[in-house]
Amino acid sequence: MVSNIISFNVIDNLGNLIKDFRHDIIEAAYYGDLDGIKQAVAENPACVHYVDEFTGKNALHFSAGLGNYSCAKYLVDHTDIDVNAEDKRGETALLHAARIGHDALGTMLMDKMNPYRHESTGKPPSYTI
Repeated sequence: MVSNIISFNVIDNLGNLIKDFRHDIIEAAYYGDLDGIKQAVAENPACVHYVDEFTGKNALHFSAGLGNYSCAKYLVDHTDIDVNAEDKRGETALLHAARIGHDALGTMLMDKMNPYRHESTGKPPSYTI
């Protein structure tokens, strides 16, 4: 009985640790915390593939949508984040940057995008609002 309780506690704690770790990069991107993004990537490079469960946005979506150029540039230049990724509404990071009128960020993202394919749909990504 005691070993079962310990096993469940270990599993619960591990689940919370994994959940918190996944959200570190999303939270850092949301708040424009470049050091937090760098730390999350250093600890686990695969964290750039995590998405917010409600919106489907990754760290690049949040950085671009909030105009955090330095965070978005770091993610694009120093990780293997999918620049063509779409959130649950089918919107790319470029669309989020364009919506707030951030020209420099939009230009940087366009330079990095592959306009001819999208990994999940096989269709070109959205470029217009």
